[in-house]
Amino acid sequence: MKVLSLLYLIIAIILIQPVLGATIQGSVYDYELTKVSDVVVKIDTVPSQVFVAKDGDYEFNVPAGNYSINATQFIDSEVIAYSLDHIEVQEEGIYRLDLILFPEIQEEVIEDIDLSDIEGEFQEDVDEGKVSFGLIITIVVIVVILLLTFRYIAKLNKTDKKVDVEPILSDTETQVLEFIKKHKHTTQKEIRKAFPLSEAKISLVITDLESQDKIKKIKKGRGNVIVYKK
Repeated sequence: MKVLSLLYLIIAIILIQPVLGATIQGSVYDYELTKVSDVVVKIDTVPSQVFVAKDGDYEFNVPAGNYSINATQFIDSEVIAYSLDHIEVQEEGIYRLDLILFPEIQEEVIEDIDLSDIEGEFQEDVDEGKVSFGLIITIVVIVVILLLTFRYIAKLNKTDKKVDVEPILSDTETQVLEFIKKHKHTTQKEIRKAFPLSEAKISLVITDLESQDKIKKIKKGRGNVIVYKK
């Protein structure tokens, strides 16, 4: 009996393996790179984990695997900003993934209208020499809806163009640009050493400066050389 109990104990010890885990942590920013709070962060582990980032920081403990992390910002139970990112955990350790929220765009959907039926009814009334007053009102309403929709789209496009035409450098962008200008050319790794910012924020700053034609990225090996443009 003692031998059997000892055998069971040995088998149990062999079967009980330590579960290697990793930590995924980071901060949540809005599209202006300002840290935001009270954001719901969720990861698709089994079972899924949900973290309410009260101060804008989150942390999950997970085993190795591929995961999707989404962050959602609410105001009065309505989603105002959202992000979805993916990460692969291969071994135990600390993984940092900063999340950037973008505004949730509410699109107005206009139901399809069978204009052929309206056209046929209108032509029939014209042939009979009488145009229905209700039909005229319907056509006017449709035209007004279409005009307002086109005007809204045109206004959005105009706003986007203004933002592109008149770029304004933030304090962070100015400091990074001065650093690149001083060294003539550098790497993103060196910029991260000089500025206490996350990798995501540095990447956004460099992308913004490149879009304004102030710097140029040159692919070299696995990294990029960043050159100041005069």
